[in-house]
Amino acid sequence: MNSKREEARSQYDAIIEDIKRKLKQWEIAVSATKNTLTLRKQNLESRENAGKTCPTCGQEVLDERHYREGVDEAKREVAVVEEKLASETDSMESVQSTLENYESKRESVLAQWDDYISKIKTELEEKFAEEERQATEVGRQATQTLIQTNARLEAWNTKKAQEEKLRLSLNQRDEFLRELELEIVRHKERISILEENKKKCGEEIQEKGETLSIAQKNLAHWDYWKTNIPNLRAAALNKVLGYLNGRVAEYLDLFSGGVMGMELYQKQHGKNSKVEVDLRTPGGSYGMSSGGERRRVDLAIYLALSDLVHISSGVSCNILVADEIMDGQSPEGVKKFGEILRQKAQSGMCVFIVSHNPVS
Repeated sequence: MNSKREEARSQYDAIIEDIKRKLKQWEIAVSATKNTLTLRKQNLESRENAGKTCPTCGQEVLDERHYREGVDEAKREVAVVEEKLASETDSMESVQSTLENYESKRESVLAQWDDYISKIKTELEEKFAEEERQATEVGRQATQTLIQTNARLEAWNTKKAQEEKLRLSLNQRDEFLRELELEIVRHKERISILEENKKKCGEEIQEKGETLSIAQKNLAHWDYWKTNIPNLRAAALNKVLGYLNGRVAEYLDLFSGGVMGMELYQKQHGKNSKVEVDLRTPGGSYGMSSGGERRRVDLAIYLALSDLVHISSGVSCNILVADEIMDGQSPEGVKKFGEILRQKAQSGMCVFIVSHNPVS
C-alpha cells in the first residue's frame, strides 16, 4: 500500500515539476515581451513628439503622409506586441492554474491513499478479532455438540439395554451405533481443524510478543549504555591519568632534579570531560618556560605515553628520534638526557640523536 502511495506521489511530483518548468518559461517569455512593449511604446512616443522631424535623421519631413505612416506603423507594432503579451499572459495564467490543480489533486490523492490504508488496517484488525471470536464460538459449539453426542450415546446404551430386554434387532442397534460413531468422527475432525487454527493464531501472537520483547530489551540496553558510557570513560581516564602522572613525574625528576613537575587531570565541560594540564616549571607556564625546559617536558610526556602503550597493549614504541633535544640544556641536563636515552637503548629501543653538540 505504501509503495503504491509513493508511486502516485512520484508521478504527481514529476508532472508538477514539468508544469513548473513550463511556467518558468512562460514567465521569461512574458518578461521579454513586456520589455519589447516598453521599447515599442517609447518608439511611438518619440515619433508622436517629433512632429514633422524625422526621429532617425533629425531632418524636417515635409510630407505629411510619410509622417503619419511612421506613426501608424509604430502603433501597429505596439498593438502586435500588446496582443502577444495578452496571449502569453493568458497562457502563463493557464499553466499556473494547471499547476495549482495538479498540486490540489496530488494532496487529494495522497489523502485518499492515507484514508484507504487506515481503513484497510482497521478492517484487518476487525476481521482478525471477528475470526478469533468465531473460532472460539465454533469450538464452544463443537464441545457442546460432543457433550450432547456423548449424552445421546449414553441414552442409546440405556435404550440398547432396554431393547436387549425387549429383544430388539441387533442389526438396528449396530446401524445406529455406526451413525453415532460417524457423527463423532465428523465432530472430532472439525474440532481438530479449529484447534489447528487456534494454534496458528497463538503462534502469530507469540511471534509478535517475542518481537516486542526483543525490541524492549534492545531499548533497555541502549538506555543502559547511554547512561553509563560517560562514567566508564571518566573511570578509564582516571586510571590512565594516574599512571601517566606517575611516569611523567618520574622522568621530570630525573631531567630536572625535582625542580619541574606536571599533573594531568580531568575537568568537566558540560556533559563531557576533557584532560587539562597543570605544569610547574621555574619559568611558570609552558609558554613562559625556556626552550630547554619545554624539551624536558616534551620528552617526559613522550616516554610516559610510550610506557602506557607498552603496558596496555604489549606493543613497544621501539624507535625514538631526538632532534636537537639537548640544545639549550646545561651540561648537567645533557648528562641526564644521555643517561635516560642510554637506558632506553639498552632496553631494546632504537635511539637516534640529532645534535650540533657532541653527546657522550
